[in-house]
Amino acid sequence: MRGVFVDANEALAVIFERMTKPGDPAVRIHRDPDVMPDQLPKVLDGAEIVIIDHTALPTGIARQCAGLKHVVFLGTGARSYMNPEELAELGIEVHLIRGYGDTAVAESTIALTWAAARGIARMDREMRAGNWLREDGMQLTGKTLGLIGFGGIAAEVARIALGSGLRVQAWNRTPKSYSGVEFVDVDALLAQSDIISLHLLLNDETRGFLSRERIAAMKQGVILVNTARGALADEAAMIDALKSGHIRHAGLDVFDVEPLPADHPLTKLPNVTLSAHSAFRTPEASENLIAAAWEHCRRIAKGK
Repeated sequence: MRGVFVDANEALAVIFERMTKPGDPAVRIHRDPDVMPDQLPKVLDGAEIVIIDHTALPTGIARQCAGLKHVVFLGTGARSYMNPEELAELGIEVHLIRGYGDTAVAESTIALTWAAARGIARMDREMRAGNWLREDGMQLTGKTLGLIGFGGIAAEVARIALGSGLRVQAWNRTPKSYSGVEFVDVDALLAQSDIISLHLLLNDETRGFLSRERIAAMKQGVILVNTARGALADEAAMIDALKSGHIRHAGLDVFDVEPLPADHPLTKLPNVTLSAHSAFRTPEASENLIAAAWEHCRRIAKGK
């Protein structure tokens, strides 16, 4: 059984090579993070396993990949890049990797929260332009952080936030409990939270979860943080709320279109802090990610 890591950047390629063990299935590393979907059939060359970082695999392209039976997606958000149900109809199974970057994403969520509260990115931009911008920030101690969705990442955010003097409440689709966190319904969370952070998986039920109506129901002057998926929020409604000041500041790592176009409206707003879908990117998370990818490949090769 053969595999191909089709879109490896150099850092992940080095880790992948280092973690190879005797007896592992043959996995070729294609060092091209910018490979295009229509190139995948040729790159795979009949391999049964494809390892994908963040390249789209449309169903029509997958149909052209002779022999393909398994997709090992490096993360949890495969639906942003492929349709697992349609691939299953072709006899292709999609394998996800969960939990590898919980701490990394949580720390980035907290970093965006603090940066938003104190306007750090805006002051940095203004000072580089020769302006001495000074304005009041939001003091976070004693404020309420609302977590929408409560999986591994949100639990890590709660751990850090509780140790920083924040009150933490959360809403989850299924019952959860966590020491120090108050679980409430979504309407109460929107009305009471000074900071709202999104931690949902993207699917048909959660797409547009933070609708125009729900954004309007948030507290005046709320901080919004999204390190999950851009499509969880109504982007146009979010932009309108940022312009009006209803949302004080947004810290965003994910977007409807990625990479974010240079002329996108979000790049023109002073009360937005942007990062390039990099919340999960730490050496520790990458090690966890590639180790899990190899375990998938070994399990698949053994027919388990």
